[in-house]
Amino acid sequence: MTKKSELYHTRTKVTIEANGSELELYSYQLKNLSINYSINDTPYCSITLMNSRRSVDFSSVQDLYPSNEVKIYAENDFVERSLIFEGVVSKYGTQSKGRKFMTVIEVLHPVFRLKRRVINRLFALSLPEVVDKIFSDYGLTVDNQMDIEEEESDSRITQYQQNDFEFVLSKIKQAGCMFCPSAEELSVKDVLGDGTPVMEINPIRTTRFNVFMDIEDLHDIANISTYNVEDMIIEQESSESVSFEAGDTSVDAATVSGALDIGAQEVISFGQENTAIRKKWLTHKIQESKLGKVKGGITIEGTVDVKPGDFVTIVEAGSILEGDAFVYGVEQHLENDNWKTTLLLGVSSDEEQASQQPTLDTNFAITGLQHGIVKQVQDSGDQHATDQYLVQVELPLLMQTDLSNDVEPLVWARLATFYAGESHGTLWLPELEDEVVVGFLGGHPDNPVILGSIFKNSDEHPHIGTEGYKSIVTKSNLELAFDDENELIHMHSESTHVTLDQANGILHLKVTDGDTVLTECILDKENNININSPDGEVNINADKINLTAASEMKLESASSLSVDGQEVTLASQAKMGVEAGTMLELKGSQVFIN
Repeated sequence: MTKKSELYHTRTKVTIEANGSELELYSYQLKNLSINYSINDTPYCSITLMNSRRSVDFSSVQDLYPSNEVKIYAENDFVERSLIFEGVVSKYGTQSKGRKFMTVIEVLHPVFRLKRRVINRLFALSLPEVVDKIFSDYGLTVDNQMDIEEEESDSRITQYQQNDFEFVLSKIKQAGCMFCPSAEELSVKDVLGDGTPVMEINPIRTTRFNVFMDIEDLHDIANISTYNVEDMIIEQESSESVSFEAGDTSVDAATVSGALDIGAQEVISFGQENTAIRKKWLTHKIQESKLGKVKGGITIEGTVDVKPGDFVTIVEAGSILEGDAFVYGVEQHLENDNWKTTLLLGVSSDEEQASQQPTLDTNFAITGLQHGIVKQVQDSGDQHATDQYLVQVELPLLMQTDLSNDVEPLVWARLATFYAGESHGTLWLPELEDEVVVGFLGGHPDNPVILGSIFKNSDEHPHIGTEGYKSIVTKSNLELAFDDENELIHMHSESTHVTLDQANGILHLKVTDGDTVLTECILDKENNININSPDGEVNINADKINLTAASEMKLESASSLSVDGQEVTLASQAKMGVEAGTMLELKGSQVFIN
């Protein structure tokens, strides 16, 4: 049953345990205690102790030194002894106001450890599994209520230049959920899954009531635009309906959007998330918009009954504000022995700004370019790749972690080329272990592209340092070279050579065995054609062969010359001579000489 806020006047006892032992501190020595729990943030606590007795030197209380574990409890006539904060002392010092000295201590919740370092790594896990793993890496347990259907795939979730808290928070939002910390537990939940109010708030029974309705950022629908790589078109999807309305339900998002001519909230995704994830994330943005319609703060007597992510019902505050409101933060304040709790309504200013981002910022953008090492070239038999032009690349700098159970930093990258399209283009796949340069379209980890290859100092090229010489050399030593200095284009394999000599006007084709020329054909600008095959044969085969010389034709053989055919005709329009050095023989069944 929903509780009601009540006003009461009673002294509150605060107990501080350090490293498992209760400290001997009296409540009147506690000047101030401030605790904050907010959704999607790390809890913190600040303690101020008044050094009212000169015999008590708080600066020497070693149990409160930084790195010590602290638990804080509160109790009074209306609230049983309850844990209100647990954490690690991070700051310890002394302040003075006149002749009064105070010891100031700051305590951080164990979740703060997720913020301590920025790393890169990959996960071959589902979204819920990633969240569980991140918290378990730090010995923390989270009540993970993510409910999302993910498609079977070999895609990796990428963490790049983010601390673990930023990263896990981005995954929580991507699943349409919120991180809700409290003194009792850490939870990840869809806050609209169970929107039952936990307390009834009447302004008369509060010590401060500052609540208002704000429709500036209220939206009814959100659209997301993504690029379909295969069809080269923009695809658009819309958020699911969110029925919740804070405050007066007659002032709903649909009415506001129509009255103010506010269109759908438009966002862009550069990733390849599946439809379920996109829907969840879009709906989360509309959800945040509606949760933030009723904003402000309410201060009531100390309580542990309301937590971040809960709902309260406002009554007798005027029809515009009456109804359910979302609690995004809970602040506990104890001054001397007086305990007050402030409920922060709506969504935090940081969350509002994040919700207005025009892109699906579920990951920090991978900026700049990355070193890559080719590990596998796609073939048609690989069932895990989405197209036949992918190359698997290792990105060493995406593996800056000593945490266990991470996967290898491998991604399937598309290959950029200067000419590509349907039934045309250049295809030049890199070799295994080549170093390549990888960029990411839109900075999104889902869109790696190989932009080119680079030489290492240890790589040897046959023409390195040759001025004016440009060449393409394959691993099998097939070469296409351009010699600007000598005006040559040269193409060759191990035994065949083609040279285009612009300076001398020569086309030279030859077949060699080492340095020995076996066969060659030379065409020059003087209209000469020379075919040389000293130890071979020249064969011309065709249906008809015509040999025509404008002035003179000469057939010569060092040993014998044969002309053979069904019919052989020799004719001369003027004079014909037949001469033999020794003997001339004419033979036939009949011989006619005119």
